[in-house]
Amino acid sequence: MELKENIKNRRSIRKFKNIEIAKEIIEDLIDCARLAPSAKNRQPWKFVIVTDTIKNQISDIMLEKENSSKVSLERQIYKANSSVKATAKIMKEAPILILVLKEYEDNWIIGDSLSIGGAIEHICLRATDLGLGSLWIRDIVYTRERNS
Repeated sequence: MELKENIKNRRSIRKFKNIEIAKEIIEDLIDCARLAPSAKNRQPWKFVIVTDTIKNQISDIMLEKENSSKVSLERQIYKANSSVKATAKIMKEAPILILVLKEYEDNWIIGDSLSIGGAIEHICLRATDLGLGSLWIRDIVYTRERNS
């Protein structure tokens, strides 16, 4: 498929078939992400592929955090409802999750976020090219403070 056709045909899929995604396809998706441009060629991403039990545990953690936390500043500002419950359900239905992780660095928040966005878009476009559905999710950002 031509690139422009992929761009036109890419959709955010929220209902997934229960199919196995071959290891070679997953590696191809990650390779396409790796080829995305990144600010200062930092390539700030780490990709983790999760399936089955771990994928469902991540969904459950999202729900726990959502149910126990205060309303985020972002939701307060925009008077937005949370979509975490719907997203957690979608994640459980998806055959795989590709988690994108990065180290926290104050000076690189914007540049790294833009770079990671490009990598995710490469994954989405390649998935479209392969006849697969994809969904870019950003409901919760988890951080962990490093012990000194």
